[in-house]
Amino acid sequence: MTISVTDPFGQALERTARILFQPFDLTKWLTLGFCAWLATMGEGGGGAGGGFSGDDPRGLSNQLEQGREWAVRHAGLLLLGGGAIVLGVFLIAALVLWLKARGRFMFIDGIVHDRGAVKEPWAAFRDVARRVFVFELMLTVAVGFTLSLAVAGGFYLAWGDMNAGRFEGGALAGLVFGVGLMLIAGVTGGLIGWILDNFIVPALYLHGGGIGDAWALVREEIFASRTGTILLYLLMRIGLSIVGGIGALCVTCATCCLTVIPYVGTVILLPLFVFLRCYNLSFLEQFGERWRFYRFELAAASPPPPE
Repeated sequence: MTISVTDPFGQALERTARILFQPFDLTKWLTLGFCAWLATMGEGGGGAGGGFSGDDPRGLSNQLEQGREWAVRHAGLLLLGGGAIVLGVFLIAALVLWLKARGRFMFIDGIVHDRGAVKEPWAAFRDVARRVFVFELMLTVAVGFTLSLAVAGGFYLAWGDMNAGRFEGGALAGLVFGVGLMLIAGVTGGLIGWILDNFIVPALYLHGGGIGDAWALVREEIFASRTGTILLYLLMRIGLSIVGGIGALCVTCATCCLTVIPYVGTVILLPLFVFLRCYNLSFLEQFGERWRFYRFELAAASPPPPE
């Protein structure tokens, strides 16, 4: 069986054009855009940074000491406020992950059946979406805990040098420990999330079951003896994401930043989201009959039975 990472490109373009433009249906576009918005919820973001200016390490040491004394005096308030913030962030993250899990299956269903639907796929894929939500929530907690450990451990190792206003062995050890653990957590979590989105979720859409069942299917029928092909697919997805990101940036500038508005941006960039998912499904379809997503196309192409 020959698996290509380039053949699905043309198939994805053809299917994207057919789904969105042949014919153009505004209601379907908006509904499918809503599903895509749910499916990609929480994947964007940005931020800003700053710094401090100062050349006196003793001044920094005094500030750290004052901050530590203030924290000791207000430990109860800090614990209460910190706990409330952590709980609030956790609940918001859980809600986003729950909606995202539902949206992934709704979006795939809309692409596979060439329709804009919310109610039917929302109900039909409730159980598998719940399993994806629980798994991704545990993954998020694990990554978050590891990142917190990296920060806390890094500060613990570097605290003596920070207190003395110097950068020596302790500070270097804290930096290496913190940054290294962050990189490990980020890469591991990102890789697991990529496998989940590109392989596990489509397998669950087709066959149901649990995360373990889907992973066993993916491992045996897709990953087995095809490490090179999967790496090529990963590189292709990275390349497509970069090109898509550049295109999205151009559209953002052309639309006066309308694409930064939640849902509106997804609707405007819907062809990109549909193409990327179509490419993913077209790639998987090369692995045999058990990975057929577009069965309705085969049914439409088959002649009617003789009377």
